[in-house]
Amino acid sequence: MLFLFLGPLTVMGTGVVVHIWMIFVLYIISGLGMAGIGMGIMHDAIHGSYSKKKAVNRCLGLTMNLIGANADVWRIQHNVLHHTYTNVQEADDDINMPFFLRFSSHGKKYWIHRFQYLYRKKYILSELFFRKASTKDKQGVPNSGFNRP
Repeated sequence: MLFLFLGPLTVMGTGVVVHIWMIFVLYIISGLGMAGIGMGIMHDAIHGSYSKKKAVNRCLGLTMNLIGANADVWRIQHNVLHHTYTNVQEADDDINMPFFLRFSSHGKKYWIHRFQYLYRKKYILSELFFRKASTKDKQGVPNSGFNRP
């Protein structure tokens, strides 16, 4: 996953790629590597399940910083807030989604939810990751001091 993320960026950085379509392909490959880091390596490492060695998990958890987010903020948001309030409407940010997604039976039901199976995975793999990597770190964690300017 690290190679899928860094390899295409390295190739583009050398200036060898001149065709715009090749740049798009390399960005897509890099994006797949980024998703793999976020959903595989980093997630399991921060949970402490990637390796039996704590130092290895800590090091691999820092790959979150490599892709533009903050591992420490994610650790608090996910391990503390998400796992404390898993699937609790309004308390678990992982299920508080836009109106066209419904992850909880307690959420309001709209007509569009019957088609959710068609678009849910695409939305989660793209928008959700970028939302967490960009805005959630800046929002901070309630009552923790992270919200200070």
